[in-house]
Amino acid sequence: MFNMEFLFVYGTLLKDIENSMSIYLSRHADFYCKGYFYGRLYNLGEYPGAITGTNPNERVYGNIFKLKNPGKIFSVLDEYEEVGEKFPSPNEYRREKIKVYCYNNEIEAWIYLYNHSVLNLSLIPSGDYLDLLI
Repeated sequence: MFNMEFLFVYGTLLKDIENSMSIYLSRHADFYCKGYFYGRLYNLGEYPGAITGTNPNERVYGNIFKLKNPGKIFSVLDEYEEVGEKFPSPNEYRREKIKVYCYNNEIEAWIYLYNHSVLNLSLIPSGDYLDLLI
C-alpha cells in the first residue's frame, strides 16, 4: 500500500448516494472498502460533519477510496467542500490525514473534517449518515 493515497468519505460522497460529486469520485477513484474512524458524526441539515475522537465506542462509518490522481481529485473536492484560501475563514471543513480502519487494518487516509463548533448540533448516534436517509 506504499505510495497510495486514500480518501475516507462519510456523507454526500458515499458510493451509495447518487449526485454529481459522488459519481465524479467513483470515476476517479477505486472503492477500496467500507471503514470507520474514531469520532462523532453530526447532522448539519443537508449533509453531515464529522470530528475525530479517541473513544473506540464512538465511530463514524463510511467508504475508503484509493485515489487515481490525488492532485486532480483534491482540486475538485476542495472546491466542493469549500476548503482553501478563497473560501471564508475558518473553512467549514479542513482536509487532513487520519487513521482509519478497514478490514481491521489501520491505514492513513485523507478526510474532510468539520471545522466549527459542534455544541448545538444534533449527533447521529449510529455514526452512519445513511441511517438518516432511510
